[in-house]
Amino acid sequence: MNWDVELVSQVLNRRKIRATYGAVAAVVGCIPRNVMRGLPISQENSWVVCSKTGLPTGYGPQDLHPDLIRLPTIVRDPRRLSQILERELVAG
Repeated sequence: MNWDVELVSQVLNRRKIRATYGAVAAVVGCIPRNVMRGLPISQENSWVVCSKTGLPTGYGPQDLHPDLIRLPTIVRDPRRLSQILERELVAG
């Protein structure tokens, strides 16, 4: 199943989970460089991050969710991200 990037971003924000551009791109069906194209830079969207730095590209400190750095887990595997999304869908 391909997911909508806005929905993925909402789930990540709600669950306070970071996921890499690559993992998100795989579940939404695009390339990592374009995954956040069209979405605003915001704290809510800052959970999609670079695998090397653990931070979103192009975001200033004021744009980062306050809990982003405090929570160390980063989902790098698209299958794991899909499982998280599917559980969220079932949970409602």
